[in-house]
Amino acid sequence: MAALRGWQIVDFKTDSLRSAAEREAAVEQYRPQLRRYAQAALDLLREPARVRLCFLDGEGRISLQEMR
Repeated sequence: MAALRGWQIVDFKTDSLRSAAEREAAVEQYRPQLRRYAQAALDLLREPARVRLCFLDGEGRISLQEMR
């Protein structure tokens, strides 16, 4: 496994997602918020940050969603 380098932003969400469709809708709902986080990191740190959502109850599992 490769080591993670650079800034990491992980936004933890407690939404109870019961399907892939609900997950995709939640990702789209939070996308503008995560874009603002990424831009703030770039503005303040002068470096890009890797931004992800962490759903704590996505179909009964914890899962990470990389934001692009």
